Order: sequence, then structure tokens, then C-alpha cells
Amino acid sequence: MKKTRLLVALLLIAALALSLAACSKKTPATVEQFQNEMKERGYEEIEIDMSTTDAQTQAAVEKVKAAVKMDGDNPSCVVRFYVAKSETNAQQLFAGTKPLAEETAAGTKTQVETNLGNHSYYRVKGDSMICVLARIDNTLLYLQADNALEDEVDDIVKTLGYK
Repeated sequence: MKKTRLLVALLLIAALALSLAACSKKTPATVEQFQNEMKERGYEEIEIDMSTTDAQTQAAVEKVKAAVKMDGDNPSCVVRFYVAKSETNAQQLFAGTKPLAEETAAGTKTQVETNLGNHSYYRVKGDSMICVLARIDNTLLYLQADNALEDEVDDIVKTLGYK
């Protein structure tokens, strides 16, 4: 009797997990949505020189857009939006960029990571910097900012639908 109850409970948990994954499908932002959001927030669009990246990244990326918020002569927040050639390429970019985020957010760190359905999310906050890496389908959003802009970073990610 106890084994039957345990089996039923495990099957219900598995069914719940599968249904949550199915319901968690997100829609990626477009390049235009990204550009409009950044412009509306007063960010300056900047060019990314892909020729300085490794060949694997160049082969994986279809488009990249970036925007920056300046604090005097220093960037206080840099946001990059990648459109990869495939979802697999975006997953590889996510995995490859994660160590950069960890390195950028130096010092004592707090981290959050989720992977559900068609999206992945990673947030790491260090002593002075916060980095967020979010993927939906074949798109990737990467933000690096001073901790003072933490709320703004979270709002950008949420507004674009990546959290």
C-alpha cells in the first residue's frame, strides 16, 4: 500500500514538472524591440566588432546589437542582444558567456540560475558588478552593470520578457 502511494506521488510530481515546463514557453524579443527599449531608456547604441571574437562565436551569431549607459567617461551598464543562427548556437553562447559573467562579477557572489522550456536565465552579483545572461530560443540578452543599477537591469530583463 505504501509503495503504491509513493508511486502515485512520484507520478504526480513528474506530471506537474512536465506541465510546468510545457507552460513556460517564452517568446523572444526582436532586434527592433531591443533597440526601441534601449533608446527609450536613454542608452546609446554602440557597434560590436565581431571580428575580434573567436571563429566559433562568429559562426554562431547572425546579428548582435549593443547599447551603453555612460557615467561620465565610464560605461555603467552595457547591454548586448544576440540573435544566433539556431537555438543550439544560442545555448552554446549562453554556456560560453557564463564564465565571463562570473569573472566580471568579482568578489563575494550571489547567483541564480534557471533552465526551463525554451529559456535559460543566469544572474550573478559580485561586490561591485551585476551580470545577467538570459536566453530564449535563438536569442541571448547579456547585461553588465554597476550594482547601483541593479533595479534597472532587472527591469530591462523583465520588460523584454527574459525573466
